[in-house]
Amino acid sequence: MGLDYSSPDKYSYEDFLHDVEILRETYPNQIQVLKLCDTADGRGVFDIVLGDLQGDNQILIFGAMHAREYITVQVVMRQLCETLNALNGRE
Repeated sequence: MGLDYSSPDKYSYEDFLHDVEILRETYPNQIQVLKLCDTADGRGVFDIVLGDLQGDNQILIFGAMHAREYITVQVVMRQLCETLNALNGRE
């Protein structure tokens, strides 16, 4: 079962952490989740890698949450989920 990002609701940091954990459990051999550091308010900054870190080609997709601009992270998470779902025949 893949994640579905069709809800227009506000996407919180807690939602993000929940979704990252679901992705980690659902696709353990396809993604790597690394916590890089903590922000001043104690929230983690993460690097999520899809595929092989040592591969010949890489693509960087960057998303950051700033003030009330939660949509950027939600768009990146949606792209990640849609890619993983497509790679695994889940649409």
